[in-house]
Amino acid sequence: MKHWIIAAALGAGLTAAAIAMPPHRGPDAEFAFLDVMADHLGLTGEQEARIDDKINSFRLDSAVDRERIGQLRGELHDLSRDGASFDEAAAEALAGDMAEIVSRMAVAGAELRWQVRQELTDEQRAQLDAWRGGRHHRFPRGPDAAF
Repeated sequence: MKHWIIAAALGAGLTAAAIAMPPHRGPDAEFAFLDVMADHLGLTGEQEARIDDKINSFRLDSAVDRERIGQLRGELHDLSRDGASFDEAAAEALAGDMAEIVSRMAVAGAELRWQVRQELTDEQRAQLDAWRGGRHHRFPRGPDAAF
């Protein structure tokens, strides 16, 4: 059971890190999907600016957590290759720390998605929901499927 928890935390940590650290698009490393979302949904310049502000705020607020996830991932990796035996207690502690951060990031990400949806018109939300078809589709080359 303990190994399952460690594996789940590691997988969740990698997923959260992937969500929180999307592909770069220029020096500011903003979410690449914003341009695609703007085109797909016909966002106004004002909508795009407000959404961009929310995304940038999220990125700034989550920077420490993203960095810590990377550190924990490295420490967990080191445990799997160093030493004469595997230190399960240390791995569980690292996995617990990762799980706490991933949980916090998941809540913050859900709130961000809600905030972004509030910037959309009813028609744009309906377009987005229809395009997604109720499944976790991604915008072409976009890192976040939840919008």
